[in-house]
Amino acid sequence: METPTRRTATWPWALAATLAALAGTLVLSAAASTVAEAWPPLPAAIGVAVGSLLLAAGLPLGLAWFVIGRMRDRGMTVKVPQVAAGLVVALDILWIVLVQVGGPAPLVQLMPDRGTWLLDALSGRGPFGPAAVPVVARRAEETRTERSPDALVDALCDRSARALAGGVLVELRGDDTEIPGLRRLAEHHGMVAAEGEDPLPMPLPESLGRAFLVDTLDLMAGSLPLVDLPEGPTVDLVPGTPERTRVPLGAEGWEGVYEDGAWRTCAGPDEAVAERGRTLVRMARAQVRAAKVVDLPPAWDGPVRDALRTAIAGRSGFALGVPPASGWSDAFTGAGAAAQAGRVLAWCVPAAVDPARVPAIEELRTRWALPEGTLDASSTTGLAASGRELLADVATACAPVAQDRVATELASGIPATVEDRRRWAALDASTVDRAVLTELSPGEIRAEIAGAVVRVLDEGGSWHVDWR
Repeated sequence: METPTRRTATWPWALAATLAALAGTLVLSAAASTVAEAWPPLPAAIGVAVGSLLLAAGLPLGLAWFVIGRMRDRGMTVKVPQVAAGLVVALDILWIVLVQVGGPAPLVQLMPDRGTWLLDALSGRGPFGPAAVPVVARRAEETRTERSPDALVDALCDRSARALAGGVLVELRGDDTEIPGLRRLAEHHGMVAAEGEDPLPMPLPESLGRAFLVDTLDLMAGSLPLVDLPEGPTVDLVPGTPERTRVPLGAEGWEGVYEDGAWRTCAGPDEAVAERGRTLVRMARAQVRAAKVVDLPPAWDGPVRDALRTAIAGRSGFALGVPPASGWSDAFTGAGAAAQAGRVLAWCVPAAVDPARVPAIEELRTRWALPEGTLDASSTTGLAASGRELLADVATACAPVAQDRVATELASGIPATVEDRRRWAALDASTVDRAVLTELSPGEIRAEIAGAVVRVLDEGGSWHVDWR
């Protein structure tokens, strides 16, 4: 009978190789973190993990596969588990020795400070201790220069957030104990005061932090804009000796603190931070005051618009059958009034269906020596010197014709009273409120009204519309 071959258990060798590979991976990743900490956390962690595993496990196993193959080629009996495990352990011990000798710090210092860097970075936590120094320094500088109150909410530690909120509330209240929403804010964050007592105790409870600052800024935004703060003064932000979740900085009161899964910055002594909160409210009030200062229109704006309203209301009134009020002709320049007189006559003569209205119109033509038919531009230009008097006479002579039109339309069933028509004419004139006025030169204004452009001129100390 053949003697059965004695089988050697492989699990001890596998366990030894696994432990050696894990130890090598942790040591190599801790050493590599001194370089990778400047990169984005997750990509850095993945890169360090892959590189460390390749050196601690991939390279030894590859070397073992090569050695075992060469030994078999020579006809040697090979104990695969022992050879593979031995090479893994030997190479990982070599890596550990090299890190101890030439690494960034001795293992007794490196591993407590950075031993968990890889796991922390892969899980989105940390980094902690010395590995956090670059992160803290960068975020402290960003917090110092940050001007947006909303962005500061996430950057500040609870202590500074509480101080900033306190400064905002003190300045916002002024001499008033109660401001709208203050009691509700205090009660929402666990500060209950009896009726008549100050709803907001000072100093604020240490339980308050960033959430309280968010609600404080919301309260402020109800009455004031959230303006940008001025950039903070330059201070010494050189990191001191780091602790696991705290990194002191050079300037008084400045430190990095790990809170709620991220490194945040305490931005100086509480009183200095509170002063920034008071400054925020002062700047917001200054902006509101500045916004209330409006440019006053020029002195000519009102009289020019009044002349335009009178001119448009009278012209629209005649078109609607309502004679304009007295003074309509005075709203025009001489040439503009003569041109309007020609337009009114062009409507009035054929509209005078009542023979009793014709004599007044004919007498007007005779008195002013007006030619028969429609007055053209050349005719009205010659009457510019007395254009306003001519328009006043034309309006008087044609007023009965306009009244006849209204009566005829009412009799035919058109329910448009004189009051309605006057209101419509006033609505037409209200477009002047939106007119764009531009001063072309002293005494000459360009008016753009609903796409139409006319000039308004200063004649004899008053404004007249040159509407031809």
